[in-house]
Amino acid sequence: MQEKKFRLRAALWYDFKQGKSAAESHRTIIEVFGEDSISERQCQIWFQQLKDGNESLQDEERSGRPQEISDEDSLDAIELNPTLTTRNCHR
Repeated sequence: MQEKKFRLRAALWYDFKQGKSAAESHRTIIEVFGEDSISERQCQIWFQQLKDGNESLQDEERSGRPQEISDEDSLDAIELNPTLTTRNCHR
């Protein structure tokens, strides 16, 4: 998980434990981390998860295509099929 995401979630968790609302937490976070750091809606989603007892700060496993591909994966694909273009390499 990205470190920035983890830190934001930790800040949300802390504010939740302090009894703040999602809106209050959002205001504090954007003052510190900037307007583009997190939306108020995302704060509300995380606060709801915390209220439901999910206090994990980690992303849950997801199925499907990975968000990123490593250079090693790209090199392996090229070695298997040297005629691949860069556009087709990551499909």
